[in-house]
Amino acid sequence: MNTAARYWVIVPAAGSGTRFASEIPKQYTSLAGATVLQHALRPLFLHPKLHTVVIVLAPNDSYFAGLKIARHGTQLDCVDGGNSRAESVLNALKFLQGKAKQNDFVLVHDAARPCLRAAEIDDLLAACEDEAVGAILALPMNDTVKRVTDHKIVETVDRTMLWRAVTPQMFRFGVLFDAVTEALKVNYEITDEASAVERAGLSVNIVEADASNIKITRQQDVSIAESLLSLE
Repeated sequence: MNTAARYWVIVPAAGSGTRFASEIPKQYTSLAGATVLQHALRPLFLHPKLHTVVIVLAPNDSYFAGLKIARHGTQLDCVDGGNSRAESVLNALKFLQGKAKQNDFVLVHDAARPCLRAAEIDDLLAACEDEAVGAILALPMNDTVKRVTDHKIVETVDRTMLWRAVTPQMFRFGVLFDAVTEALKVNYEITDEASAVERAGLSVNIVEADASNIKITRQQDVSIAESLLSLE
């Protein structure tokens, strides 16, 4: 594979976070002296191998321009989001057309994951160096898993082969662009970037994430993230 491949980053930040139950989108919630989004972006900006970060914002976003990080310079670009996360990612991929080569890598990271560690990025990049497709960060399922209907347990699921997908998820530019484009054409439900690549019949590798790589989904997650950040 092309050893000179560059690494681009997409951060979808156009969501409203309805489960978070706040007037402010969760990515702009205050967390340990900054916003959730700023914490999510920090390790991406600091990593020496990552080329450019493309942030996808809601067209009516009134928060981002007021952040100091919005003036980060040549390492940052912004594009408008779509009606779904997948459409937002595709908008960013279209923006990168002509800039990124087919064999370059694209890392997609959740704006609501503020505790990403540099070592996780290192592990992901190392695992993908000679990969034709890509890989994702994930965590093995340690808890007993129940299948539930109407708040009643239907069965206990074997967790031996189950992992929880987190981000960043990293793929060759051409692979991800084609996979997301084709999946959206047939209205396939893309739950994460890996699901689109899997639909294309390609195999995606797993790289074990750090357990601290949590996602802000509900209000109580903020205090958990603050505790984790205080340990750095």
